[in-house]
Amino acid sequence: MAGRPKIKINEDVLNAMLEYGATCMDCAGKFSCSEDTIVNWLKKHKKMNFSEYSNKMMYKVRMKLREKMFNSAMSGNTAIMIFLAKNLLGMSDDGNKNVENNQPITINYNIGKKPDDNIPKNLT
Repeated sequence: MAGRPKIKINEDVLNAMLEYGATCMDCAGKFSCSEDTIVNWLKKHKKMNFSEYSNKMMYKVRMKLREKMFNSAMSGNTAIMIFLAKNLLGMSDDGNKNVENNQPITINYNIGKKPDDNIPKNLT
């Protein structure tokens, strides 16, 4: 029976590419096939579309990156600390805004009292 040769998709190679964010076009280029072939292979073998499977495969790299960034921040890397503060904690350079409701915040303190005197007893 004549026809096109069957394209073999090496799952290990595909997974390795997707872990680092390869696009469907990148994968098709690697396997010398169309993007539709990649999409159809994923539907058949993984029961997922390209976007779902790609996101699933990038999990390990995202976690490694988060770990490296956290460790770098904890080691004193100020640039990473600022990035994480803004992106994970919702902080901003505009220090007079309350992050939750975008309202100005007021800080009250009493001169002459110890700082702990201003903390309600149920919080100490």
